[in-house]
Amino acid sequence: MEPENQGIWQTLVRSHLWLGIGGAVAGFIVFLILSAVGVGFIAQNGVVAAAVLAALGLILGLLVAGGVTLRPDHTPYVAKAQSALREGKYVLTVHACSSEQLKEATTVLKNRNVQLVRTI
Repeated sequence: MEPENQGIWQTLVRSHLWLGIGGAVAGFIVFLILSAVGVGFIAQNGVVAAAVLAALGLILGLLVAGGVTLRPDHTPYVAKAQSALREGKYVLTVHACSSEQLKEATTVLKNRNVQLVRTI
């Protein structure tokens, strides 16, 4: 089950903002390390190298954020649900709003020997 439209947009914006910033910072840290080591190109072109490495880190962070937004953790859930439906079985989806609700649902379902598949 996907979050509501508002939740999807919040995840998209938050992941791109924070992972983009984190990637840019990581790129700048790589610049500082290479500069401290004394790599020729980095030492001779400090401003350009810092900008390029920070931009590269930003782009990589945004790519990772795109992967987070796509929710690759749903693949096992979707595959098991489709397989069960093809076999004529039922699929029950629980959308817990808190960790307490999740624990309660898990306990109830485990007591009935139900196969569980969770997403993040």
